[in-house]
Amino acid sequence: MIIAILGIIDLIAGGALILGPALALEGSSFLFYFMILFFLKAIYSILTAVAAGFYFDLLGYLDFIAAVFLLLLFWGISPAWVFWIGLLVIIKGIYSFVIGFIST
Repeated sequence: MIIAILGIIDLIAGGALILGPALALEGSSFLFYFMILFFLKAIYSILTAVAAGFYFDLLGYLDFIAAVFLLLLFWGISPAWVFWIGLLVIIKGIYSFVIGFIST
C-alpha cells in the first residue's frame, strides 16, 4: 500500500513538472513543501539502494532529478524539455501505483 501512495506522489510531481509553466507555480508554498517531500523520497530511495549494495538505482536518480527540476520550477526556471522528465515520472508513478495494489 505504501508503494501505491508513493506512486500517487510521483503522479503529482510529474503533473507539476508538465503543467507547472502553464499553471504559474513559481513561488508557490505548496510546490516548495512538495519539493522538499520529493527530495526526501529521492534521498531515501537512493540511500536504501546503496545500503543494499545496489548502486544503479535509476528510479531513485530519476526522483532526484525530478526534485531538482521541481526546485527550478519553484524559482521560475523551466526548460522546455522538462516535459520529458515529467512524463517519465508519471510513467513511474503509474507503475508504482499498479504494483502497489497488485502486491497487496
